[in-house]
Amino acid sequence: MLVYGDPSFDSDVSQMLGRIRRRLAESQLEKAEATSRLDSIRALLIEAGQLEQAAVDAFDDRRVSGPVENLTDCAANAFLLQWHACSGKGGPKRQDIGLDKIAAALDAMGNLPTGKLTIKIPEGFAFYCLYPEQYIVAGRQWMADNQPLKPGPAVVVGIRSIGTTLSAVVAAALAEAGWRVHRRTVRPRGHPFNREVAIDKRHVRDAVCAIVVDEGPGLSGSSMAAAAAALARCGIDPGRISFFPGHANLPAQSVSDEVHGWWHRTRRHIVSASDLRWGGKSLSETLGDATCAAFAGDGAIEAVVDLSGGLWRQFLYSHPAHWPAVCAPFERAKYRCVMRSGRSVLWKFAGLGTSDAYISRLRQAASRGWTVLPAATAMGFVALPWIDGRPLQAKDAAPDVLAQIGGYIKSAALPALDADAMRSGVQRLGEMLYWNTREALGEEHAHRARALGHFEIDPAEIGAYGDGRLAPYEWLRTASGQLLKTDAAGHEADHTLVGRQSLIWDIAGAVIEWQLDGAASASLLESMGIRVRPDILRLYLAAYAAFRIGQCTLCGQTTPDSDEHIRLSGAVQTYRRQLLGILDQ
Repeated sequence: MLVYGDPSFDSDVSQMLGRIRRRLAESQLEKAEATSRLDSIRALLIEAGQLEQAAVDAFDDRRVSGPVENLTDCAANAFLLQWHACSGKGGPKRQDIGLDKIAAALDAMGNLPTGKLTIKIPEGFAFYCLYPEQYIVAGRQWMADNQPLKPGPAVVVGIRSIGTTLSAVVAAALAEAGWRVHRRTVRPRGHPFNREVAIDKRHVRDAVCAIVVDEGPGLSGSSMAAAAAALARCGIDPGRISFFPGHANLPAQSVSDEVHGWWHRTRRHIVSASDLRWGGKSLSETLGDATCAAFAGDGAIEAVVDLSGGLWRQFLYSHPAHWPAVCAPFERAKYRCVMRSGRSVLWKFAGLGTSDAYISRLRQAASRGWTVLPAATAMGFVALPWIDGRPLQAKDAAPDVLAQIGGYIKSAALPALDADAMRSGVQRLGEMLYWNTREALGEEHAHRARALGHFEIDPAEIGAYGDGRLAPYEWLRTASGQLLKTDAAGHEADHTLVGRQSLIWDIAGAVIEWQLDGAASASLLESMGIRVRPDILRLYLAAYAAFRIGQCTLCGQTTPDSDEHIRLSGAVQTYRRQLLGILDQ
């Protein structure tokens, strides 16, 4: 079934350089606290890597790729120096020199080509709590294993997109220790389960060993395997090729024997976020320190509890039997810090280099009374006061609740999409609707589903959706009776194929998740003061149900928790019945 997407946004060289210059200015001003400055330089590094990825993809010209690669390398070196500072190594002068080199690289950019760039969002940084620091430590492990080869030349190959930034970090770590490093990035092509990579032997030069860097493997693992095969064709001994993946999972069993062979033979160096230490402290301890700094006077931290992967439900429901199904792989990391005063703070991962927009959305929603105001940021996380309340259920869909939901959807809306974005969004939904319906209900229903998308939508009629999470349990009723929206930001550009869509996507989400009948759906639309053509609403309702069927099916197949599998299977059956009802109208 179709679930995952490839999130991106359009920009140009001047806009990206402007963003990087602003990040540099922030980093130069941030001198008080080592981890705060690390956050700032990390964001700069990620944006430099995004510029390199987009420019190299767009322009096959060393006059372009050379300067942008140098900028990323300078950012990676500055980040490495600041990482040392967090551990008490290296003084402020060395860190400032690193930032000065970034400034010089920016000044030397010259007249790069203009035009639109497609900036790929690095999913690990944006959604999955993957830190560049993990790859610094992996580089140290690799160097320890390859000590006899030092200081021999090595080639580091990053898989674009996220491998652009990660390869620069690995190369900086190796170069600092005296290795002669050549860094390249590649864009795999072809079928997702049979990627192909081209590497020119001139780019490998005299390297005697190689490292392939990415956040994967995904289901296929074929991108890193293809890069390894290309390196072997360039003369690198396969026994001296190593993988730096983002996790310890292997590709799916359905991949080719060649891909399996590379993954089983190739040495892997894997460092998890839980293995990292910032100034000797773990991620949870660092967030605990940030909590004390943000809420001075509330005493020390009594406990830090991991609430990721649906574990938050244990604090909101009296018994696991009442837990709603959740798609854990799509949830962001969360921690709850409990202070001696009794105050609790929820730290939610907002993204490395992307948290600014996330926080802006939260502040906007809080200013309108829909949620709580964020209190602090650290390590890509945003701190929110913990909300005690009762999660709502579908049976709570009284007229006043529907009116508040409608008001929130309208308040959260983003500016209307242009014609191309609207058309592209409808096409994505239509394709997903067909294939997911075919998998869930068979070819006859899939044929009927395909017929739903044959119309044009005027983008000026309505805005874009701004939430994407409208299930009843996303709303809490506090002891005072106030209704608050949780999880109120960060979904309009996630790792799914949904992407940017009309506001009707949120309307459909509310109708499906709250299991509203025709009269209740009409009441929701009336509360918003919006008219939607029935045929258009029907498409979005069917697409939303089909998407959730695919998402819950995928997560149900991969969860190791038998109880969660039962919950997700029940959710699939509910969405399946709803999709059948829509298609039978």
